[in-house]
Amino acid sequence: MEYPIIGVIGIRGSGKTLLTTGLANMYHNQGKHIIANYDLYDIPFRKASFSGCINNFDKLYDSVLVFDEIQVGAHAYDFYRKGVRALASLAEQMRKRRIILYFTSQHFKKVAVQIRRETNYIILPQMSEINCVISCNVYDQNSMDIDTLVNTFIFDGRPYYDRYDTDEIVRDDAEIFTEVMLKTKKDKK
Repeated sequence: MEYPIIGVIGIRGSGKTLLTTGLANMYHNQGKHIIANYDLYDIPFRKASFSGCINNFDKLYDSVLVFDEIQVGAHAYDFYRKGVRALASLAEQMRKRRIILYFTSQHFKKVAVQIRRETNYIILPQMSEINCVISCNVYDQNSMDIDTLVNTFIFDGRPYYDRYDTDEIVRDDAEIFTEVMLKTKKDKK
């Protein structure tokens, strides 16, 4: 699938954000534009809150979106909120906008049902005995049997652990949609 929506689902500390940060770096190295709702270090990106993406809908093309803790902006109980409906509409248009979406959540059922229905793959990461090395199972959400395991892989996140702030709190209390920026590790506070 060319422009998939992929949920990275797991318990606290399972490596969800570490994995998506490594993927953001990989896509940047392939020449893709990265839009994330959390700070990345040494990876050029545009920071955007959920509200910022909604209000800048026309600028979302040819990108990789990385939404940490998507339920903050698209919680299953808040579907009638205008912003959640707009995020669901964005999810329905990913292919036409040439956007790949990765999102993280601790619980898939907390994510708005319209986004869950558009999700193509689920990655379940599990931290190994070696710190920052993650074992991942990938499941196909499009098959008739949603428990279809389609891939397994090991992700070595050690080069990416300092490329984000594991303690950054994801909020959607302000509209943020920055120009492309490059934050460095020295900017990390």
